[in-house]
Amino acid sequence: MDIVDRLLGSYRRRQFARLITAGLRKAGEPLEFRYDAREFRLVSSGDTGYLINLGNTYREYLAVPRAERPLVLSRFLRSWIEGRKGIPEDFADASHDLLPGVRNRSSFEIMKMQARAEGGTEFDWPYRVVGEHYGAGLVYDLPHAMSQINGQQLERWGVELEEALELAVGNLEQISGQGLQPLGPGVWRSPWRDNYDASRILLPGMLEAHDVEGDPVVMIPNRDTLLLTGSDDQDGQMIMAATAAEALRRPRPLHAMPLRLRYGTWTPYLPPEDFASHQPIRQMLIGIMSRDYGDQKELLQAVHQADGTGVFVAGHALMQERRTGKVVSYCMWARGLDSLLPRTDVVHFADPGRPEGETLVASATWDQVMEIVGDRVEPADVYPERFLVRSFPGPDELDRLREAFGPP
Repeated sequence: MDIVDRLLGSYRRRQFARLITAGLRKAGEPLEFRYDAREFRLVSSGDTGYLINLGNTYREYLAVPRAERPLVLSRFLRSWIEGRKGIPEDFADASHDLLPGVRNRSSFEIMKMQARAEGGTEFDWPYRVVGEHYGAGLVYDLPHAMSQINGQQLERWGVELEEALELAVGNLEQISGQGLQPLGPGVWRSPWRDNYDASRILLPGMLEAHDVEGDPVVMIPNRDTLLLTGSDDQDGQMIMAATAAEALRRPRPLHAMPLRLRYGTWTPYLPPEDFASHQPIRQMLIGIMSRDYGDQKELLQAVHQADGTGVFVAGHALMQERRTGKVVSYCMWARGLDSLLPRTDVVHFADPGRPEGETLVASATWDQVMEIVGDRVEPADVYPERFLVRSFPGPDELDRLREAFGPP
């Protein structure tokens, strides 16, 4: 059944790509596109370098009743054609239509890695890191189209990212007058549904105007959803978590990491373990991180294959602890391999040279690994964060790791 489902899914995605291609041709698009099934996107022929990622639109297409699907296609085609009209060459002409676009940080990084994996020049999509797991880029916003601003466009305008972002945030503030709406006691939700709800985290003054218990805490599970409560409000966090879980199932999801506002700066926030909200938020977060690590692993492998780098990219996997029933993340650190490890709750140490059934020689939490063999771990310059290991722990270190972790 799984094979049949996969085959049907592949066929339906291909049919959707054909619908988009035919619609573009009918709308007067002069470019020819080929279908890239592996990345589920359309790639323009020749040297123009246009990419149309189909995933978000396809999810929107499937999420609506059949009678409304032509409207989804029509909106997408109108957006593409309008966006192709071009961005003004003069910054002053474009400045009034610039807005900040807050996205999952991995989406910025994936575009860069895709270009490297394909042997092209690195895609320059500048952004400001927000709360570690999000990024704020620039969008040229039109009534039916949103065009991401790349580094080359900023160079042509003669402006720096931060200068343009400051102006874009000012534009966003001007269209955000009504503020948030109550969702429940001590909880608020954004009302705009204009693709920039998540971007309102760049307006901390507006959020601080709401009376919350403790520091402001937000979740931005998709572009059209910003949720606000307080760091000391357990009931509010439960309402926020349930609403975020539903929003993450909709098209264009972002991330599940809550952010806490302190002294004007957003930082990652996970509720204390004794809060009822800790477990549901952690479950969402661990699932999102596993998704992001999976996407990253595939692209890093392609990049390493292209440039001949002999480094193993370890997977990010999930398991349920016997002792607690809690779902935790884990990765494998194998002897004899230079490896890029994801940051996980648990690290398993494997020696492939040992007899079958005895290859697992130790396990430890991430903090225990860093305390005992942290000198063997080098941070890598990637997001989601990974760590390069080139040597395997010695017998004494393995004994210490086993002792620290305790019985299975």
